[in-house]
Amino acid sequence: MAADSRMSRPWLWIVPKWSFPAQDGARVATVNLLKQVAAQGRVVDYLAIAGDDEKVDLEEARRELGVRRVYVLRRPGFRVTRAGAALGAAQSLVLRPSLPVTLRHFGAPSLSAQVSRLLKEGAGRAGAECTAADGLQTPDWGTVVYDGLHPAAHSRVKGRFIRPSGADGELRVVYRAHNYETGIWERKAAQSGAAMRAFFSAQARLMKEFENSLAGAADAVATVSFEDLSLFRGVNASVRGGVVPIGYSFEEPVPAPWSECPQLMFLGKMDWPPNREGLQWFLREVWPAVAQRRPDLRLAVAGSGESSWLEEFRSLPGLKLLGRVESVESVYRESVLSLVPVFYGSGTRVKAIEACRFGRPCLSTAIGVEGVGLEPGRSYFQAETTAEWISMLSNLDPARCADMGREAWGAARDHFDVVAAARRLLELASS
Repeated sequence: MAADSRMSRPWLWIVPKWSFPAQDGARVATVNLLKQVAAQGRVVDYLAIAGDDEKVDLEEARRELGVRRVYVLRRPGFRVTRAGAALGAAQSLVLRPSLPVTLRHFGAPSLSAQVSRLLKEGAGRAGAECTAADGLQTPDWGTVVYDGLHPAAHSRVKGRFIRPSGADGELRVVYRAHNYETGIWERKAAQSGAAMRAFFSAQARLMKEFENSLAGAADAVATVSFEDLSLFRGVNASVRGGVVPIGYSFEEPVPAPWSECPQLMFLGKMDWPPNREGLQWFLREVWPAVAQRRPDLRLAVAGSGESSWLEEFRSLPGLKLLGRVESVESVYRESVLSLVPVFYGSGTRVKAIEACRFGRPCLSTAIGVEGVGLEPGRSYFQAETTAEWISMLSNLDPARCADMGREAWGAARDHFDVVAAARRLLELASS
């Protein structure tokens, strides 16, 4: 099939989780971008590779997104417990040694076969859940959009990505890269003791092989930051891509709360290593000293993902563990400051952008707001060392937080408008 013909045909947009209602910043950003792409005239179908425990409403998703059809496939063997995750990782190392363990659910043979069959033969043959009678439709996609690295794990040979085929031949590939995943493993290896360094280094090599083969094969790589695009091109200078910022709609910021006991907040996926390790460090090294010096402060911790590790901190003074919340807006409304104790990772920090959108400043490391375009001392509070974090919070002024939150809102609005982001993705995918 000619490239021009494929470019004019519908897209299949594949996400690694069900996204309705969208309860964390990354999923909100994905939903926003997809809705705007559909609103700007592109015919899009939506496929979620959902966990066994995720409840889905296909018609709600179709209405919310404005897409033509919605499909769901279930990834097998999903476990949320530590023991289950460890067992699954060990099994993957033995049975699929060329696949990074974090991709194991998405690269499982049964799911890989279902995704490939859906692309070639439609939902009816693939056993996918689908809206109305759409399972009887013959696939007509010309492009597949992988929203993140994980959904692409279905199409690989010996650890390398291969371009998938549709009903009429090879599909075009757009890779929406939220992070440079290899860098996360490399940083873990560098920070680990000798006992774990070999494991993390081996995983980094596997991730690099798969991630960069996907970037090299893709017709367009849409990174969220210039830093990530540079990392991909540092490995393969011929990567075809550009920057498509994370997009939000910016309404007026939420008014800052007044309280004699100001609330701070941490919001994020609890099982993402940079989040988990940063929050663990904060709760062990920073918060006990701050709580002693500023007993008026409160800290709310909220987010999705496996979080049983937080139980050891439950008795800390002033700490509220909220778990997964129905509305992040309610947490922002009650808080004067968002904490981003992140020390490694890549991509744009969604939690920092989301805080700006609500008119809340961040207290963060420089890497925690990387790619957001904030200025230390003007639109965010910067702290790197334990002493700096303790000092910043011990001298916290809620009125100063409100002023800085307004600055942060204006700075983010200029960089992360979702309509402009959707136009950029359409241009990039069509070039």
